[in-house]
Amino acid sequence: MSKKISKHKFKCKCVGCASGLDGEAMKAHVNKQVAAKVAEFGYTLMMLGGYDHLPTHCYTIGLFETTGHPDLILAGFPLELMYGLLHDVAKKVQAGETFMPGTKSDDILVGFPVAFDKLPRTNVPNRVGALHYYYASKGLESYKLAQMFLPDPNSLFPWDRGCDAEYKSVQQKLWANAGASH
Repeated sequence: MSKKISKHKFKCKCVGCASGLDGEAMKAHVNKQVAAKVAEFGYTLMMLGGYDHLPTHCYTIGLFETTGHPDLILAGFPLELMYGLLHDVAKKVQAGETFMPGTKSDDILVGFPVAFDKLPRTNVPNRVGALHYYYASKGLESYKLAQMFLPDPNSLFPWDRGCDAEYKSVQQKLWANAGASH
């Protein structure tokens, strides 16, 4: 395991789990916290530590509502890295740039492209619960979500032949069929 990708197990510290609540009380608490951040900043970020069956992941909430751009998720890397990258991309989206599924950008990581792909709706609530419940509470059942992919050190993505197995594994663990169009 390289030091660039972390498989450390973290206890979830999201606003839902940290609240000590469960069920509908937790959903209401999370929605209130998320709504306040989206109202103030136009989006918020949710970071989740790795679990036995999922890698660490970070995602935006509110981009779709405030800009019409798909919300974004990044998985498998250190939380601080994912948070910083998604924050930067969200600011670019608010400034009018787009990062749509099926596209790549050379303007996010210095010297490396970044790719974006659509996500299947299968198990979305189980992976991005706060996003799902927030939009459901607003009657927005048809929100859009895209996954951001980082390349391996050779600029290969998980769907490219020869991609480093570790990079492929941690990024596709959340969404097994993402990248299938490539």
